Amino acid sequence: MTVSVRSIFLSDSHLGQKLARGDELLAFLKEFQPDYLYLVGDFIDAWCLRWNWHWPPSYTGIIDRLIEIQSRGTMIRYTPGNHDSFLRHSLPKISGVAIADEFIHETADHRHLLVVHGDLFDSIERHWKWLSRVGSFAFNRVIDVNLALNFVLRKCRRRPVYFSFWIKRTSKQMLGAFGRFQRKLIRAAHDRRVDGIVCGHVHFPQIRREGSIVYINTGDWLENASALIEQFDGSLELMNHGRIIASLPAQRCSTNAASAN
Repeated sequence: MTVSVRSIFLSDSHLGQKLARGDELLAFLKEFQPDYLYLVGDFIDAWCLRWNWHWPPSYTGIIDRLIEIQSRGTMIRYTPGNHDSFLRHSLPKISGVAIADEFIHETADHRHLLVVHGDLFDSIERHWKWLSRVGSFAFNRVIDVNLALNFVLRKCRRRPVYFSFWIKRTSKQMLGAFGRFQRKLIRAAHDRRVDGIVCGHVHFPQIRREGSIVYINTGDWLENASALIEQFDGSLELMNHGRIIASLPAQRCSTNAASAN
């Protein structure tokens, strides 16, 4: 039995990458029937598919589930990211799916949220895209080594390790990328006179308030299994692996208080 919710925002499922959690994402989508579904970029990893085609049955199941919920009335909105940027250039017409670099979502309690993937606010993606592609290629080779190592560890009845994500996160933290990325997005939300921003791109699920602006990152479906859910009263819940890790209560009168668990 599916659960009705007003909105779901999810990003960075990276369908095509070997560590994508296709089975978990399919199970998640089967659990809910939203009025609005936002695919906040990097839903498909065209870079990985171009280098080494990987499309297990769960991916086809995800597409079938999207078609099913759309036929039942869900409005699907898709903001392309850097790994599925081909959707920006070809301007495809997909029945029942709106595609744009950004959307303004109005919650049930009348807050306005800017929805973007986030790569267009990333200096490396904007000015040194070749470096990002080289880094992505190298990261996928690290994943291959990681998978081979874990195969051996399982044979030896040892716990698997995932050092690929540690390398990626540590490098970004050392470069100060997270802080700059968040500041740019919060500034964009302020300039557009909205109440908050929903994004992906950096694979770190989070809700935080900066002055009058709420910054929400939906996380990913590689290291995490996270998504933002809006209930019918306008309250927002950031889920990861089936549990609420942060929340934003519904706005009452003029109150804009946020809480993080």
